[in-house]
Amino acid sequence: MITEGLGKSWTITGNGYKPYACGVVLHPLIDAMIGVSRASQIPATQLAQVDIKVHTDVVRITGVDNPGSGLMSKFSANHAASIAYIDRAAGVKQFTKERADDPVVQAVRKIVKIQTVPSFRLDEAEAMVTTRSGAQHVKHIEHATGTVANPISDAALEEKFLGNATSVMKEARARKIAALVTQLDTLKDVAVLVRACA
Repeated sequence: MITEGLGKSWTITGNGYKPYACGVVLHPLIDAMIGVSRASQIPATQLAQVDIKVHTDVVRITGVDNPGSGLMSKFSANHAASIAYIDRAAGVKQFTKERADDPVVQAVRKIVKIQTVPSFRLDEAEAMVTTRSGAQHVKHIEHATGTVANPISDAALEEKFLGNATSVMKEARARKIAALVTQLDTLKDVAVLVRACA
């Protein structure tokens, strides 16, 4: 019934924020690759193999192995894994033709092996990197950043906003808007925010 739970349950509480500039199915593996990159501190050029475990739907939705454009790189698990390890980020700048064509990014993409695990949730992933010397580093992600089970921090959310906004406005203005948004519950007139965005 359409009115069931009306005024008692709120669907919005089940929503999260996308920290990365690609489909949410890639977010767990991006978290895993950023995590393993930070933990290992191994340059990408020293990697021999990257093994990633993901939910079955990830490969079905993002099976582009060799993206030729920024748009197609958003549908490539290999690309997402590569830039996440190298840049420790997955913002707008990581999903451009320039990054898709970068030789180092392409080299890492070629050694990424994706394995599907039926028991994994859609927000779960694991990454293991093997270095040329044989050392291995593993990172398991239970719940991707930005999900209800692993909410994105206010600082990370602001960082994402600034990363997007500063491509079309000066940083000082973007920071002012971000500050105003955090004060919405105390602003006497929302027009202050509207004018800052205009």
